[in-house]
Amino acid sequence: MEQVFKSLMRSKEKPSLPTFNSMILNYGKARYLFDGLVESHGRIRVSTLHAMLDVYCINGLPQEADSLFESTRSIKVLSDSSMYKLLYKAYTKANSKELLDKLLINMDKDGIISNKRFFMDALGAIGSLPAKSGSNSTAANSNNPQDLAKAQLEM
Repeated sequence: MEQVFKSLMRSKEKPSLPTFNSMILNYGKARYLFDGLVESHGRIRVSTLHAMLDVYCINGLPQEADSLFESTRSIKVLSDSSMYKLLYKAYTKANSKELLDKLLINMDKDGIISNKRFFMDALGAIGSLPAKSGSNSTAANSNNPQDLAKAQLEM
């Protein structure tokens, strides 16, 4: 929940103390319910996992999303390409090369092919990124994951 607090502190809107408490409490409850479902060996639907991951990703909590994703992988919940697209987009937005590398390894293990269409779907607004002057080598040498993905698409 520390990640939730840090994300709220970085947000443009500064929530009040009751808003902080409510959001952290609700994240905690949702995760508690999800973990309870896992522990009870109940059937976890992919849509339930998508919803949890989506909430973490939308709210700028890539570490929480990764933690949840890894815990579900350990109990053999099947992952599909839309889940990987969601995580790829969130990790790219967070500029987390470590999480991106780990995600690409998991994609490979699960047989998800990361072709041009995958990256275009995952990044969605790639056409709205401003064009850079110069060659593709500038983007290829960048440490920014968005630049790297764009360079892969242009090759």
